[in-house]
Amino acid sequence: MMMIDHAKGKVNLTLDILGKRPDSYHELDMILQSVELSDTIVFETTESGDPVSLVLTDGCEGIPAGDDNLIIKAAKALHPLASDPKPVRIALEKNIPSGAGLGGGSADAACTLRVLRGIWDCDISDSELLVLASKVGADVPFLINGGCCECTGIGEKLDPIPGLEDVFLAVIKPGISLSTARIYGLFDEMKLPGRSDTKACREALERNDTKEASKLLGNALEEAAISLSPAIKQIKEMLLEDGALGSSMTGSGSAVYGIFYDKRKAFAAARRISEEFKDLEIKTFLTAPASV
Repeated sequence: MMMIDHAKGKVNLTLDILGKRPDSYHELDMILQSVELSDTIVFETTESGDPVSLVLTDGCEGIPAGDDNLIIKAAKALHPLASDPKPVRIALEKNIPSGAGLGGGSADAACTLRVLRGIWDCDISDSELLVLASKVGADVPFLINGGCCECTGIGEKLDPIPGLEDVFLAVIKPGISLSTARIYGLFDEMKLPGRSDTKACREALERNDTKEASKLLGNALEEAAISLSPAIKQIKEMLLEDGALGSSMTGSGSAVYGIFYDKRKAFAAARRISEEFKDLEIKTFLTAPASV
């Protein structure tokens, strides 16, 4: 049996940091929006072999294939619950860049949990799957279903809300890939303010006011990331100059996105930025919000 699925990424519309928890994680309040930019994952059952084997194909340079990969971590977490634990070969084709804040690894893990639950006939409810997903990674529960949610705790508490509609996102990733742990560490060292305006952004989304919600994008980690990659600030400013309704860094970076009503304007903005930064490796993507 072979199954092909797509692991959709995400952007942070907001990211507030409310404080540090006793377990050393940060308490978050953020709005996540899934996007059509996705990795392709092929699942194929085999007659024998390891319970799960991972093959890395296009775009996977530098990505680990062993236990450090969230696909393997997710599969191993789910395997004890399998009623029919047939061996599965998984092939990953990467389109979501790593170290971008676009949730690529978490999306792959979420897709793995969702698909293997069916292949292995796992006796686990939807709510139990979300609990298991939270043990794999903070963004994984959200990416099981996607859409748009206000996420609290470390990101595992989900409250679905209306998301962006009828817009296009120009996503720009500078060549540098940022470590999530390093960015949070810098945030603490720099004693930065932890608030954007999640409440107001949510209220705008609930009114289906895309223009106002786009003005309220915010990311408490942005200044820490800019200290390592000044291009983040420059790219954000250029997207706004080119007519973006709003622009923000996503997650812990380094990708920045702009929201546009017009697909041609989004493409033109991404192209101009690529031309401007000829001496810096820039990856550009055009995508759209993804609903549940």
